[in-house]
Amino acid sequence: MQILAHRTAMANAPPNSLQGFHVCHREGVKIIECDVNFTFDGRSVIWNDADRHRLSKSVFSVDNYTLEELTNLKRKDSNEPLLGVNGVLFFLRNHPECRVLFDIKYHHEDLMGIILKIPSYFIRLTMQEVIEPAIAMKLTNQIGFVTFEGGARLLKAAKERSCDIQTNLIVVRPWAKITDHLRYLDGVTVGWGWRGRNHWWLCPGRVERLVEEVKKSGRKIWGGLARNYSHIEWLQYHGFEGVWVDDIVMARSVLESEI
Repeated sequence: MQILAHRTAMANAPPNSLQGFHVCHREGVKIIECDVNFTFDGRSVIWNDADRHRLSKSVFSVDNYTLEELTNLKRKDSNEPLLGVNGVLFFLRNHPECRVLFDIKYHHEDLMGIILKIPSYFIRLTMQEVIEPAIAMKLTNQIGFVTFEGGARLLKAAKERSCDIQTNLIVVRPWAKITDHLRYLDGVTVGWGWRGRNHWWLCPGRVERLVEEVKKSGRKIWGGLARNYSHIEWLQYHGFEGVWVDDIVMARSVLESEI
């Protein structure tokens, strides 16, 4: 089972940090997820507003500030400045075995991404701030995007821009239909655990059918957020191929104990 580091392995390093990327690389984790937020002036930063308490000045949302204003803020959990997309792309250029999945934060609460549709403005900014720089640096085979169902248009647009860009859809609702999305997806994540609970155990038949449908289509099936041994065991039992975790050290320990 392959490990995906959620928010640059935020249990092992500061979230959305260059340090986190290097920790993942050192631990042999090759797929790393990070958040992308856009500033008031339409620039990108690797940040999740849920971590506002980690800044020297608590800000409700970085989209209320210009990039210049944000560069004056310090992190309490790190000596690093706020990371930009270019910093991630340079990391990828130096580590060609790694891939980064960007989560475009067009909503303030993760689960709102199920309901809210991503605005066209955010898709244009993603093209400008993430995809075109990656194309210029010849890194499209090392980047990808992950989003909830409301952001599916972004995944389609990214795949149309370059077939090398990886796309992963997070499905939270057991009754959600994915058939129409599969043509532009490389993977599907069964999402749970962001609130510490796995609601999918109530629908075991649906889990099995979804795993079968995704595998039969040739895509990869992921699950998480897995926080402990029992979560990973549940994913293994149902035939998942990858696991999202905050704690990559814990996950590796569990998986290696199964060998």
